Amino acid sequence: MDWIRNKDLAGGQIVDQAIHFIDLFRYLCAEIKEIYSNYTLNVKKNVKDFNNWDGYSVTFRFKNNAVGSLSTTYALFPEVEKEDGCGIDIISDELLIRYRIEKVEIITKEKKRHII
Repeated sequence: MDWIRNKDLAGGQIVDQAIHFIDLFRYLCAEIKEIYSNYTLNVKKNVKDFNNWDGYSVTFRFKNNAVGSLSTTYALFPEVEKEDGCGIDIISDELLIRYRIEKVEIITKEKKRHII
C-alpha cells in the first residue's frame, strides 16, 4: 500500500481508515452537528517517501447533543495494534459498551460483564 504514504493519492489516516468509525458514530449516536479537528504531519516525518497526514484528534457534537471524540494515527506500531486493537467505547451514566474488532463487551454499573 505505498499509495497510502502520499497525500496526493490518499486522504490520510482519517479518510483512508477511520472514516468507517465516523460512519459507525453516526449510526449509533446521531448525525454530526459540529466538528473540530486537528492533525499532524510530524509523526512519520523521518520515514522515506511518507508525506501524508499521520495523526488526528477530532471532537464531535451530534444532533442529539451527545459529544464524542476520535484519535487516530499511523504511528501505532503493529505489536500494540495486534494486542489491543482499535475500537469504540460508548459511555453512558451506568453503561459501557466496548466494541473491538473481535468482540463487543457490555459492562454495567454493577460491574457485570457480558461478552458478545
